[in-house]
Amino acid sequence: MDIDQAAFDRVRELETFMIGRAENFVADVMGTTEGVGPRVAELTAQPSYDLLVRFGALTGLRIGEVAALRIRDIDLRRGEMQVRRNMTHTSKGYVLGAPKTARAVRDVPILDDGLFRDVGVYLRQHPHRDNLEAGLWPGKVPGHNKLSYEHTFDPKGFYRYTFKPAATRAGLDGPHFHELRHTFATLALESRALDMHELSRAMGHASYAITDKVYAHVRPRDFSAHRAAFSAHILAGARPAAIVAIER
Repeated sequence: MDIDQAAFDRVRELETFMIGRAENFVADVMGTTEGVGPRVAELTAQPSYDLLVRFGALTGLRIGEVAALRIRDIDLRRGEMQVRRNMTHTSKGYVLGAPKTARAVRDVPILDDGLFRDVGVYLRQHPHRDNLEAGLWPGKVPGHNKLSYEHTFDPKGFYRYTFKPAATRAGLDGPHFHELRHTFATLALESRALDMHELSRAMGHASYAITDKVYAHVRPRDFSAHRAAFSAHILAGARPAAIVAIER
């Protein structure tokens, strides 16, 4: 789908909070803790959710894909995560299944050094790090704000009681977690870390055409490096080839 200007502006606002100041989501979107009250104290005590938000903004995974990640899906040796499952909500509760399309089954690089470092620390401190099938994120204990790895992560509850209130305190009017996905795509293209084809694979879009339609306006417009490479190639081809003597 196309991103309208208002939505794109909100992506830019989210980028303001994520670029260069992503060490602590609570501090970024809530400001100083002075006078904010118990909500900030609760969020500050949830560093795993701070990491989860940065994870969404710096990898581009869908919330259902983030929620379904297991210990085994993070490969720090290759610097990537393996998207093999998706969590969806049905009338009977949450269901784990295959990603939404064949192209959504993919390996996604961890491009940000800070995120790579923090994910490594997080995995080493994970209470179930030796269980490769364990869920990556903790859930909330029913009736409490306490997080526990013995409970399943609840994406809807996370959005309603953690992400949305924090964003509201930052002056962002109801952004959805999915907008972090657009943040990643914008950053990846603007930084030239990924080209459009690579981004399409990383995002798990059903086709390249979808990626190009949504993000064509983000494609870098400075072609000076391309021009230099093309000109050098033309000049090299115009020169006579060097004659190399072959010893007999």
